[in-house]
Amino acid sequence: MDFYSRQEQARKQTRWLVLAFIVAMLLVAAALDLVLFAAFSFSNPEVRRFAPLQYAADRPGVALFCTLLVLGVIGLIVFGLVAESFGYGGLATVVVVGALAFGVYRFKSRSKTGRS
Repeated sequence: MDFYSRQEQARKQTRWLVLAFIVAMLLVAAALDLVLFAAFSFSNPEVRRFAPLQYAADRPGVALFCTLLVLGVIGLIVFGLVAESFGYGGLATVVVVGALAFGVYRFKSRSKTGRS
């Protein structure tokens, strides 16, 4: 087998691996969203029932926020792992911790000022 045919085969395999990774990430995010919505729906004192899809349908803004939050955290973790595999582990740690700290700061500052 020559170099160019092997390179083409590796490209095809890489495309499938990237596609499989994206599908797996979306499935993990959907599963985590389902768990979050189930917990939110069960903690509602008015209803007290297990209805995660109904909760998401009734509150689309909260559902979108939770989904984006889950995908953002997964993205930060993947970024950290990729950066660490290239030898930038310290930089990745600083970026991930900084991003999470900024998110917590923004959330706390909004809750204190009453802005949404």
